Amino acid sequence: MKKKKKNKESIFTSVVTCILILLISIMGLIPLIKNLNFGLDLAGGFEVLYQIDSLDDSEVTSDMVNSTYKIIEKRVNGLGVSEPEITIEGNNIRVQLAGVDNADEARQTISKVGSLTFRDSNDNLLMTSDVLKSGGATVGYNNKTGAYEVSLQIKDKDKFYEMTKQVSESDSPYIAIWLDFEDGVDSYYKYDNEGNIASTEKCGDLVNSHCLSYAGVSQGFASDVVIQGKFTQDEVTDLVELINSGSMPTKLTEISSRTVTASFGENSLNKTFIASIIGVSLIMLLLIILYRVSGVIASVGMSAYLFVTLLLFHLVGGKLTLQGIAALVIGIGMAVDSAVISFSRIKEELKKKVSLRSAYESGNKQSFMSILDANVTTLIAAIVLFIFGESSVKGFATMLIISIITTFIIMVYLTRYLVDLFVRTDKFNKHTNIFIGYKENGNDIFNNINFVKNRKIIFTIVGLIIIGGGIFIGTKGLNLGIDFKGGSTITVSAKDNISVKNIEKDINELGFEVSKTEQVEDTIIYVTINDILDQETTESTEKYFNDKYDATTSVGAVSNIVKKNLFERIVQFGEEFFQGREL
Repeated sequence: MKKKKKNKESIFTSVVTCILILLISIMGLIPLIKNLNFGLDLAGGFEVLYQIDSLDDSEVTSDMVNSTYKIIEKRVNGLGVSEPEITIEGNNIRVQLAGVDNADEARQTISKVGSLTFRDSNDNLLMTSDVLKSGGATVGYNNKTGAYEVSLQIKDKDKFYEMTKQVSESDSPYIAIWLDFEDGVDSYYKYDNEGNIASTEKCGDLVNSHCLSYAGVSQGFASDVVIQGKFTQDEVTDLVELINSGSMPTKLTEISSRTVTASFGENSLNKTFIASIIGVSLIMLLLIILYRVSGVIASVGMSAYLFVTLLLFHLVGGKLTLQGIAALVIGIGMAVDSAVISFSRIKEELKKKVSLRSAYESGNKQSFMSILDANVTTLIAAIVLFIFGESSVKGFATMLIISIITTFIIMVYLTRYLVDLFVRTDKFNKHTNIFIGYKENGNDIFNNINFVKNRKIIFTIVGLIIIGGGIFIGTKGLNLGIDFKGGSTITVSAKDNISVKNIEKDINELGFEVSKTEQVEDTIIYVTINDILDQETTESTEKYFNDKYDATTSVGAVSNIVKKNLFERIVQFGEEFFQGREL
């Protein structure tokens, strides 16, 4: 009687534990989904188009444009989970921020700091931030003096040497570093009421002065330099952050801005969530049909997985986009795969006529390495995407990393803990069919298929698919997006209403390939095409739409900066990895 009572209490505890986890997950998911931050494609946001100009009115180079892109991307992207869309269009740069409907807030995020300049004591411009490496200011510490200092990594050492040598030979050998210097307002000197010089500007007062630092120059410098002073650790950290954030080699002039509507739309977004619920429910139903009670436990684990994954993504400030949803789906697949591997191993052990407890323990041990291998492999791929990818790729990788870690914790440890609770009741020792879908001498089609025996056929089919895929890619190539191969943008602003259908038809008649179209307003349509247009084609395209729709049309080039930066990062990583190694 005592043993029976103990088993009843155990089964009661097991069931209650599962119900509590399920209720917590569902009750947590409902408010969490409502409060999630959605990306530009799901929630809309704000778009601003900037013109890129040099600080000293010289010609804008591709290096300056690329540096500006990287700084803006770093400034607004953070961990990559906010997923801004940043596109270079010739000497213009278009930035789209998800979930932002306040124009001032968007502008502050994108261009919250201005330009960094080096000037002499007469306020003459000597150098701009393009002499510095991006992020070239670092916190240093002088072991001899015990003082904090700022180290500056110089990119254009020849120019830096010429300017510092020129200053060192002048009557006032000082260089001031300015942030947002304004002609007629800021000056190295302070003047009295009569216009006479009273004193030098107090540099280093980061709150009340645009002058970040000034230093004496005794000679020309052709290498990295150090700014020394009586800095506290907080002061030198603030100075480094300001120098790095202001190291944009160009200035941005706003051309246009607008609110971007969600391309998916509220109705489509609701349908997406309904489809997700249906899909996950069908997966859970299949698990229950195949594995009975264990399938129910796995479904409880999947509910916990979804809750924890979305909670972690929300806590790191993530913005859920279509790419993020794709990563979440992959994570669900990994979670189901973990459960299936474990349960299949247990069923294999049951074929050996061992007890359910023994089959459970042995099956878990055998399946652990397979699950670990699959998750670690995917995790490595996600980390590589995060390191080398940008914007939406980073967001996808972030969600995938969180999904994999959560999968391993929930589906391996939590689910196994719940299964163990039921196994230890000894209620299912003679009812393995109810517990995990295993019927001794049964007609389970999955148990009767000898996959190992047919491995040669399977290997042959897989090999043919791989070879066929390789031939197809080699002959047809990959279908790369506009960010990777470049293209053009066409903005048509008509006096009367125009439709996307008609514009796309016109684009096809002109012989161009449409990448994306967006109806900004009833009279404005924004189109990206996969073709890179030369000057003559650009002019003829603008004339075509202007004449046909009595419109104002602008055509811009879209840079393949994403591909360039990807290859640059891979090369840089390779150089750093193999530096000092003998091959």
